[in-house]
Amino acid sequence: MLNISKKSRKRFNTIKPKTNVVNPFVTFNKHENVSVELSNYPNWMNSVDVKGFNNFYHDSEEACYVAYQILNKMISFIRTHSKEIISNQYTHCHTISSKEKRELIVKVNCQINKFSLDPQISLWEIAVSNSGGVRVIFGLYNNDDNFYFYPLFIDAHHQIYSDSKFRSNYSKICKTRFQDMKKPSY
Repeated sequence: MLNISKKSRKRFNTIKPKTNVVNPFVTFNKHENVSVELSNYPNWMNSVDVKGFNNFYHDSEEACYVAYQILNKMISFIRTHSKEIISNQYTHCHTISSKEKRELIVKVNCQINKFSLDPQISLWEIAVSNSGGVRVIFGLYNNDDNFYFYPLFIDAHHQIYSDSKFRSNYSKICKTRFQDMKKPSY
């Protein structure tokens, strides 16, 4: 005779859920026509000191904060609000058309990414979540309502479009850059 203990018997759940279970962490991409291409220019997070521009950081804590803002907030902001950004509906997200500003961007880009920009490229300054905080300079390619954003470099101290409320001389004391950071030894 086979003796089956209570622990080894299979039990079946006979209670049916009243509503469907939804995983809040799984979302479907509603913005398939928007791409933020982080790998095309792998040096875009590097820092340089070019006449009129410095995107070094005060310390590693500030650099980590900037990286967090970009990776956690800016990318989703761009993907969610790309049409509004391109329509100039956000104060701190705009195209760069000034010849002087474009020339500075070309210099900085040459130092960071080691190539010259096409004079016809659409250049944009985009702030994290339109907050007026961290800004990134992007190249934008628009093909039949498909938007491809290419980050060129970070403007951590608002030097492309200066802001009198922002710490204008702050960048002069900054010496930390992403490319110098080392993995901590534990």
